[in-house]
Amino acid sequence: MIKFPKFCFSVHPLSFRFWVVLPVALLLLFNLTHGDKYSSKDQLIESIHQRVRDLNSRMKAMGGSTVADSEIPNESIFNEQDRSYDNIESESIRLNRDSKGVPANKMPPLETNTGFYFLPFVGTVSINDVEFLNAQGITSKVQSKVGYSLGARFGYRWKYFYLEERFSYMDAKLEHIEFVGNTPQPISGEISSLSFQQAFGLNFDFNHWIGIQFGVGAGISQQEFFVSLSPNSSMQEEGWVFSYDGIIGLTFQPVGYFRGGINYRWLRTEELGGFSSTDMHLIELCIGIQF
Repeated sequence: MIKFPKFCFSVHPLSFRFWVVLPVALLLLFNLTHGDKYSSKDQLIESIHQRVRDLNSRMKAMGGSTVADSEIPNESIFNEQDRSYDNIESESIRLNRDSKGVPANKMPPLETNTGFYFLPFVGTVSINDVEFLNAQGITSKVQSKVGYSLGARFGYRWKYFYLEERFSYMDAKLEHIEFVGNTPQPISGEISSLSFQQAFGLNFDFNHWIGIQFGVGAGISQQEFFVSLSPNSSMQEEGWVFSYDGIIGLTFQPVGYFRGGINYRWLRTEELGGFSSTDMHLIELCIGIQF
């Protein structure tokens, strides 16, 4: 009679627990990364319990130890995960709002920048060549250097337009005089003007602190010409003439009552005596208040 050797197969309890917990852990990891695509939390937990019950039944039939329910991951793990996600989302929303200062849906409306204002200014003036007709009927051109200007603007600003009074003083030294057919000759003297204009215009705000304005004005100017060809030869004209201007510029109001701006202004005065009308180009920097 042939006898076959007997083989004894046994499962160590720790080894069994390892092989039971391993698929459960892998299933949890799979759910954390793909759980939204495949199943809900309740379905996952029920699936884990069913697997453990099947394994316990097999181990009882084999005489091995079983796995207790306390060793099975429960719903508190998923609840804790959801709370962590909620906390992260809430913190992200709070930091986003803090970085902007105020919530996007509660941004303050653009306030209308209106009120009285007073703006002193300084700048430069460039004068086009002025024609001079002397008593003999000879026409010459008088050229001047770049001069300076100073003055102030006072008025009231509405949402889309403004009214103001402008007064300014300009002075430029003479440089050359050019007679027809001759080369320019150096001269001394100056052109000065004290102007008063009433003006109105339009203004548009880009945001809370910067805008653009356009305006025109009309008034009178006290014009003065003094030309000296030599120590013994000079001429002078002085008087009030009609004048008008146009302006374009940027306005700034970054904080409180402070207001500033930079403008280009074209000013024209009518002829005076033997001198033709004068075209002046001014660049003005103004700093003042609005209240």
